[in-house]
Amino acid sequence: MTKKLFSPLLLGDNIHIGNNVNFGKNVILYDNVIINDEITIGNNCIIYPDSLLETGCYIYDGGIIGRMPKSRAKSRNINKGKMPGSIIQKNVIFGTNSLIYRGSSIGKNSFIADNVWIREKVIIENNVVLGTGVQVMNNSTIHNHSRVMNNSHITEHVIIGEYTFIGPNVTTLASNSFGRGSGSYEPEPIIIGRAVRIGGNATIMPGLKIGEESLIAAGSVVINDVPDEVGVMGNPAKMFKKVKADEKLNY
Repeated sequence: MTKKLFSPLLLGDNIHIGNNVNFGKNVILYDNVIINDEITIGNNCIIYPDSLLETGCYIYDGGIIGRMPKSRAKSRNINKGKMPGSIIQKNVIFGTNSLIYRGSSIGKNSFIADNVWIREKVIIENNVVLGTGVQVMNNSTIHNHSRVMNNSHITEHVIIGEYTFIGPNVTTLASNSFGRGSGSYEPEPIIIGRAVRIGGNATIMPGLKIGEESLIAAGSVVINDVPDEVGVMGNPAKMFKKVKADEKLNY
């Protein structure tokens, strides 16, 4: 039998609510929302149309799931075509006042801290941690077991390999145009390999490839590709070491 501390405000049709679901105050559910079993949804949450919450999720107060993005009239980043609803997989913890846009998904057992902002068409795989205040822009992918610490900015079209650690206040950049120039916007994707370690306050410039098992020291400004299994530091970042065998992951 469904358990409700408070009854949600159902604004839509075709809503499914599973067993042992707990609602806080002022929860709003829109059309075609599916909420599976053993889920808690805190106060003042909004679940937008076509969203799916799988078993065991915990959505803290003020969580917003599946909001449709809206671009300004002159934006170069305009979404075309229909996007699917957001998917929150099993046992995800979704923090206070965090937001995930439509067309994005979070894999099972992931932890999303407070005030996290996840834009549209983002894929977050399983067992990922996003710290407080992290921003993940559109069309980015974070693979399994990776961690992005507090207040880091993951720009659009970034790919982060599995088991990667990104420290606090790290900035990735999408373009060198500084918002100037004519014609359509063309982002320059950053690809960060498997098991990379990036120290706090590092900056990674557009279009770079960061090799597997590499290390970027805190405060570095990376303007060139980083090969596999080397450490770089400084502004601009330069190689200072090769990563030793005992530093590498053995799984």
